[in-house]
Amino acid sequence: MNREEVTLLGFEIVAYAGDARSKLLEALKAAEAGDFAKADALVEEANGCIAEAHHAQTSLLTKEAAGEDLAYSVTMMHGQDHLMTTILLKDMMHHLIELYKESKIMNKLIGLIEKGSLSLRRFLGISISVLFRDGFIAGMPVILFSSIFILIAYVPKCLGLPLV
Repeated sequence: MNREEVTLLGFEIVAYAGDARSKLLEALKAAEAGDFAKADALVEEANGCIAEAHHAQTSLLTKEAAGEDLAYSVTMMHGQDHLMTTILLKDMMHHLIELYKESKIMNKLIGLIEKGSLSLRRFLGISISVLFRDGFIAGMPVILFSSIFILIAYVPKCLGLPLV
């Protein structure tokens, strides 16, 4: 394979990897907007582009493994770099999109809690924060009392004294 062929293969990898990168970044924007179906579709399209880049890369590796002498090309190295960073971006996008999905669920849950707190406030005539405060104050004596016994049990052990 001559230098020109290796360079063309490098351009092919750059093109596919660049297209995949663009689709992944667009998928992130779709996830930010809450359009998870579009985000998933764009990630799948990006996976197809990455697969095409891999095919181009594999053809080069196959020729080298067969003993063919390959010319060095900076464009090919650039393509390899693009492909590697795009694959890393794909892995990161998967996690970021999942975080956006979870945050949407959490926002719905918080909305339900707030709606429930309004109903509770109307029913009991007090706010949810007063209920939390009173519950915390009611539990404090038990926590403090049990903490004393934990300290009593720990001090002899800490000072090296024998337990009776």
